[in-house]
Amino acid sequence: MTAKLEFIIGRAGTGKTHTCLASMTKALEHEPLGRQRILLVPEHMTYAAERMLAESLTHSAGFLQAYVFGFRRLARQVLMETGGAHLPRISDIGRRILLKDILLKHEKELSVFVRSIGKRGFTETLGRTIAELKRYRLTTDVLRAAADDTHTQGRLSQKLKELALIMDDLSARMEGRLTDQTDRMERLAAQLKEAPFLCGAEIWVDGFDFFNPQEMAVFHELFRTADTVHISLTMDGRRSGNRVQVNLPENIRDTGLFARSYQTMQALTQLLAEIDPTAAPEIRLMEEQQRAQKPSLAAMERHLFGHERLVPITDHALKLVEAANPRLEAEAVASDVLRLARDEGYRYREIAVFVRDMDTYADLLLPAFSDCGIPCHLDAKRPSTHHPLAELLRAAAQTAWRGWGYDTVFRALRTGFFPVVTEGAEQDGFSCGDWEEAVDRLENYCLAFGVRSESQWTATEDWDFVRRTIPEDARATEQNAARIAEETTLDTIRRRIATPLSLLTQHLRREESTAQERTLALYKFLTKLDVPQTLEVWRAAADAEGRLADAAAHRQIWASCMTLLEQLVEVSGDEDLSARDFEELLEDGLDALEIALIPPGLDHVTIASFDQNSLAGIRAAYIVGANAGMMPRAGTSQGVLSDADRLSIRESLEHTKHTIFGGSHEQSFLERYQLYRGFTEAREYLWISYALSSADGATLAPSPLIARLRTICPTVLSIPLAMVEREDDLVLSAPHPVLSSLAGALLARKERGRMRPIWGDVYNWMRSSAVMKPLLRLMVRGLVSSPREEEQLSLATAKHLFARDGRISGSTTRLETFRQCPFRHFAMYGLGLRERDVYEFQSNDFGTLLHEILHGYGEWVRTKHANDWCAAEPDSAAKIDELMHEAIPRIRSSVLMSRASYRHRIERIRCTAQQVIRHLTSWAKASSFHPLGFEVSFGRRTDDVKLQEFQLAGGATLSLRGQIDRFDVTKARDYYLVLDYKTGGTSLLLPEIRHGLKMQLLLYLFVVRSLLHDTDSFPAGMLYAPVVNPIIKSDVRLDDSDLHRMVAKDMVLTGMLIDDPEITQSIDAMGEHLCITFNKDKSISKASARHIRSREEFEQLLAYLPQLIRTTAEEILRGNIQAAPYRFRDRNACTFCTYRSICSFDPELGQGDRYREIADNAQSAMEEIAQMVCGEVPSDG
Repeated sequence: MTAKLEFIIGRAGTGKTHTCLASMTKALEHEPLGRQRILLVPEHMTYAAERMLAESLTHSAGFLQAYVFGFRRLARQVLMETGGAHLPRISDIGRRILLKDILLKHEKELSVFVRSIGKRGFTETLGRTIAELKRYRLTTDVLRAAADDTHTQGRLSQKLKELALIMDDLSARMEGRLTDQTDRMERLAAQLKEAPFLCGAEIWVDGFDFFNPQEMAVFHELFRTADTVHISLTMDGRRSGNRVQVNLPENIRDTGLFARSYQTMQALTQLLAEIDPTAAPEIRLMEEQQRAQKPSLAAMERHLFGHERLVPITDHALKLVEAANPRLEAEAVASDVLRLARDEGYRYREIAVFVRDMDTYADLLLPAFSDCGIPCHLDAKRPSTHHPLAELLRAAAQTAWRGWGYDTVFRALRTGFFPVVTEGAEQDGFSCGDWEEAVDRLENYCLAFGVRSESQWTATEDWDFVRRTIPEDARATEQNAARIAEETTLDTIRRRIATPLSLLTQHLRREESTAQERTLALYKFLTKLDVPQTLEVWRAAADAEGRLADAAAHRQIWASCMTLLEQLVEVSGDEDLSARDFEELLEDGLDALEIALIPPGLDHVTIASFDQNSLAGIRAAYIVGANAGMMPRAGTSQGVLSDADRLSIRESLEHTKHTIFGGSHEQSFLERYQLYRGFTEAREYLWISYALSSADGATLAPSPLIARLRTICPTVLSIPLAMVEREDDLVLSAPHPVLSSLAGALLARKERGRMRPIWGDVYNWMRSSAVMKPLLRLMVRGLVSSPREEEQLSLATAKHLFARDGRISGSTTRLETFRQCPFRHFAMYGLGLRERDVYEFQSNDFGTLLHEILHGYGEWVRTKHANDWCAAEPDSAAKIDELMHEAIPRIRSSVLMSRASYRHRIERIRCTAQQVIRHLTSWAKASSFHPLGFEVSFGRRTDDVKLQEFQLAGGATLSLRGQIDRFDVTKARDYYLVLDYKTGGTSLLLPEIRHGLKMQLLLYLFVVRSLLHDTDSFPAGMLYAPVVNPIIKSDVRLDDSDLHRMVAKDMVLTGMLIDDPEITQSIDAMGEHLCITFNKDKSISKASARHIRSREEFEQLLAYLPQLIRTTAEEILRGNIQAAPYRFRDRNACTFCTYRSICSFDPELGQGDRYREIADNAQSAMEEIAQMVCGEVPSDG
């Protein structure tokens, strides 16, 4: 028995599907209990086809005899009736895991694929290639024969042999245990004739354009088993008398629009002839266009992809749109969908959006539709690679295998599954809002104290890093007690986290262990953390909030992960598996996890793939991203077999019955047809849009089809970047999107003083809307205010922040910070904002260590060598080493010893210390001054040197503290100078002192004078000593004397000195170490004038300091928190400011921000200081 074969052909939209359903319905109604009637459609269309068939059957007549199958479901049904359906079908996850296991086992036998084994996604690519080879019925014997052919020599020959090796092992591992779709298709072809329900059946085949060799083998058996087979194909035909002519140019040419459908028809006809040479198929031609109900859509279907001349048609059924970028394109689509539903009476389910670049547009369309209140469904599986549970498995496993590194541990903690905060347990150490805040605090702690190893996380001893940094007698203070309590709480949290991770680590890190044992350890780890219960809580919350996609993800992910673990056991359960191999298997399985999204209801817009979707009867279609490179699509990645490989394989198979897909070359021929199918889906309305630039600003070109479409529809709607300039109907689509456009309009009015009247109407409407008014208020407030809207605190707030007990305390650095910028002072000292501490050796640690060395060296010279720096010089190197060994344990010792790069820094510190001490020793030889004090602390309760508190207006006081690095005196102690070691900038200019930017050295002079009050001592100067090891650049070779001279030049002591040549020469006889120079007559040179001050000026400066300190402190208490940074010369307060992102100060934006300019005029600054000291002008700092 040979089946009758009928082809139902016609162009897109001519009613082929309707004809199949109608004839099937008619047959069922005529014979409700007769033979089986079967509709065979692509897998993704089965649900829609079942629904359409059910709707067409009246009173369910013949329903029991009707089947709707895809090839997968047909195979399952046949195997259920004939045997073989009992084998479980391997999932994509399982296939990838199995392939990874095979690759790892054959690693030594592979040469072509050996470098790809560890590459992410390779098993997915390899799996697709193997599935393709099996669909084309290229067995391993065929591959090996092709490998030995002259057309496939060298690397391709080896590649085919390795593919054959992998496929053989794959088949052996699956034999009798697992099956996949390609195996089931082979069984379907072999066992189909034994299935009773197919004998004498009438079959309609719809929705296909091509059948692969496996499917052709099925048809070969169907032609022997069934009574009648009707196959619909999209292609052109012409009636010629009683015959239908199909040998038309668009059919028979390889580049023709319908070439593939024609080739499929010819192949099926030949297949039928092989069975019965006398059999001839019938052809039914569908000529009348039934889908396109508008002239422009019908003309586009008929002529767009041909070469005929197009003419303009103004029926408004076709709309072309260009947008500035994909985001605006997506928002415009949402607005137009809303217009169709609201003004044209469309139901959402009658509208579809077709997307080719799903990665770009899916994440833009979903929020755009949500903002407009449009229910929508993304008809695609979403990868769940970044779901918290997948991330937990990945991060926890990596923690176990690669050590408890900072990154992996906190990636695991941030998934939200760990019992960081337990119910009913009070966090005594701190007020904790939620688990995320607790993890933030724990992360800050670990960064600050370098917790980066398993031994630190699992230590039985309590974490006491904070306690170690606080002296015993200071632990009872409120601040320190809070820090210690927080540490105790974090330690408790740490133990709860470490317990399950430690157990997992023990099981996964074993070198000899089976896959089943490792998988069981992962399962127990998840149940220990109550992962299913947490997912259920998240799902319920997402459902309650209307986040259906998130709810679906939480609902499905546990089952997906359990499937993954089951497949791991199925593939390698009882085999010993190394930790490394198990890690790679798990990684590949996690990469394959996907989540199917559930439609939100019956009435929704569907966002679907342009190339493959199950939509039918769509009234309105939106095609987005119609850009060059996407429509038509540029060449895709080639995978395991390149185009050249495929061509060679085709040539080697030329004289056999086998072939293989031609790759991107063949795909380019099919591209016109794919576009044709997508562009002809709409019945009444078609929107085609493209972006002019990508999300990152790169220029994009429209598809070449746009030029032809503009002939039909000459008008193109343009969506510009500036929303407020738009005048199209889509501007006022929905309240929430319009709110952001209104913000742009109000901003334009603020900046340019004008606004289109329509935005005034929008503003007034929103003010009258109960829903939109609160949002409008927030938007306007954000628009007209700035992050620093309040520039003055109340007196009570200022006192609470800065002087809680009626006293401001701190160092001159605090006062200088206020003078640099009041807002910076407010952020640092009022709000207590600071960058989180990181366990690294930082620039301030460098300075602290050098200060300790210089202090220790100076004391050693004073006590051991009677202040004779020259006498100490021979032993200086050894003493520096000794001081370094003493200082390093006190200053991040483990950091300095942890890595080679840090140990190199120790050597740099040693060289810098040696250079600075060499320079100070050289200066000591030329100076009559000698050091009297090092690291002299003042202002604290425990300090020997007391500093009287400054009385402020309103009854508050100011307490200053500090530490003088060094001060020197003459032998008679009639003059003294202060020295401050500086690793950074060392300028000291009068305008800086006048405006309070540099108070430190002046305060040190003030303190030392009080120390020497019993002598008639006068300041000889205040100097910065650069603590640097200069790098000398020179184009010529330098001898030692020239090199030392150039080094000394970069290390001169800078600051201010008294205008007395005799005293300055006693400081440095030749001036080689100072910032001044002497004339031949020993007078001070004019070039040194900016560093020289008279006795009277020194007196005025010392008298000015208390005024400056008081006025600064009083201004702080008045609540000044303006963002008013200074600018002096080429420096300003913003350059290295940590708080720039908070204050948003930016003079270049034209929003009125201005620097507080400080004039570079030393004489004027000194005159103002003198006048303020004499009371002629008020002090403003």
